[in-house]
Amino acid sequence: MEELVKRFLADAPTKGMAIIEDTVNRIIKRKATYWLLLVMLLPSLLAWVWYERLNEEDIQTDEEGNRVFEDGDTVEDVSARIFLITYYVIHLRILVLVAVLLIGAGLIQEEREDKSLPLLLTSPLSRFEVLFYKYVAGVPIITAITWLPAVLYYMLFMGVAGGDILVGQLGLLGVTLLLTFLSVAAYTAIFFAISAVLRRPLLIGTAYIFLWEGFFGDLLQFWTMRLTVSFWIRSSALPLLASFTGESDARSILNLNDFFGDSLAVGWVWSMMVLVLISITFLTLAIFALRYRDLDISTEQ
Repeated sequence: MEELVKRFLADAPTKGMAIIEDTVNRIIKRKATYWLLLVMLLPSLLAWVWYERLNEEDIQTDEEGNRVFEDGDTVEDVSARIFLITYYVIHLRILVLVAVLLIGAGLIQEEREDKSLPLLLTSPLSRFEVLFYKYVAGVPIITAITWLPAVLYYMLFMGVAGGDILVGQLGLLGVTLLLTFLSVAAYTAIFFAISAVLRRPLLIGTAYIFLWEGFFGDLLQFWTMRLTVSFWIRSSALPLLASFTGESDARSILNLNDFFGDSLAVGWVWSMMVLVLISITFLTLAIFALRYRDLDISTEQ
């Protein structure tokens, strides 16, 4: 906080850069960030199970040179499916959301607690600029933190199956990184709004993750799915993933089939537009929330 105050009092050439630097420093200096990263790396241990299966099962080579199991599935296809399911079910649907909640929501909550938020709101920068710079700083670094486990998953799950598979399916890694970025960008805006409205955002944020995004986004396959961010993220990534796994497998992995096996997905262009709209809407909500809480903020000084 002290460094940020000095930058503002000295009329730093760009106060926006001061906010960005302060935001990055807050994230990388928190011990919780590294504990969170360690937890996100744990699913990589499942690669050992895959490695044991490759050693125990009888694998043949077909006429095209592909290694296949007794049931006819190729090692490359099974490797890709195990990687994607692990990534989607554990990492993207749970760990990424928890990371964004703990880090993203904390960017506002922490500054409210250490009294630096009133300084930002009384600076020459508008509330939009304050939150925008924090958003611009937060999204890339949270994305980088959540990318590291995804890359490790890919290297382990695909690598144990062979170097040729590791290199040949790099496109899958690109799809997963895109999914992660879209998730972080949208959810950071949402948790910014939650933390701007509530003084204790973690409880509501946790309920949102597991009840709304989990229950209504996955378990109930009705129109309520379209009210979740995860639906639009999956729909936007479906065409890319389908180019590697096929349309049917891609919908199955992303859980975009209804109870009758028909597609629930929406076109990727429309999905991307909705994600951008979600980010803008919740950032705007956070701005108005801070504006109407000026009196509350001043009493905390």
